Amino acid sequence: MISNTGQTTTTAYYSTRDWSVAQAFTTGASSGGYTLGSIDVVVNATQHTQATRDSIRAELWDATTGGVPGSKVADLAVPAHPISAGTVSFAAPANTTLSARTTYYAVFYTIGQFNMSLSPTNSDSEDSGGATGWSIADGARNVMVDVPTSTTTWGNQHASSISIAVNGEPSTTNPPPPQPPTPENTEYWSTTLSVKTVDYGFG
Repeated sequence: MISNTGQTTTTAYYSTRDWSVAQAFTTGASSGGYTLGSIDVVVNATQHTQATRDSIRAELWDATTGGVPGSKVADLAVPAHPISAGTVSFAAPANTTLSARTTYYAVFYTIGQFNMSLSPTNSDSEDSGGATGWSIADGARNVMVDVPTSTTTWGNQHASSISIAVNGEPSTTNPPPPQPPTPENTEYWSTTLSVKTVDYGFG
């Protein structure tokens, strides 16, 4: 649906050693919302073992009215070991839905002292071919906690965005709720009118 993994990355990285990292993205205007398939992220860490793989956490969070991560919506599945440096895909649970025109966060952290080393980009552009209306926030947030919660105070948005791709499709099983009538779709009824006179046709 949207990606910035094709943008030039930097030599710096977002650490998950003692830190939690969050990247916001916003959905498009599909009336039924979207079904999330997976979220991909570019990682630099090469020393993956079964233990370090088991320490990785990837989650979908909603956003508060203030625009910071709010609370966890779903756990994303960590792929089986071995994991190599590069683009790693974290699958969403079946039937995970995203509302239209809504901001969510992809949140990453590790339990213990392992650093996934998330690859960032300083580009504010998205890759071509993204779905209409979707966007990735111009910068990521992080906080020095091992396990973030809904009460965590996240840091300000930084200049660099995490390199991610959000995969999914418009939902056909999540129709929007009925909307109240508007002037464009309200029916108006009138009484029957009678002909008063006939003179060279009906007037």
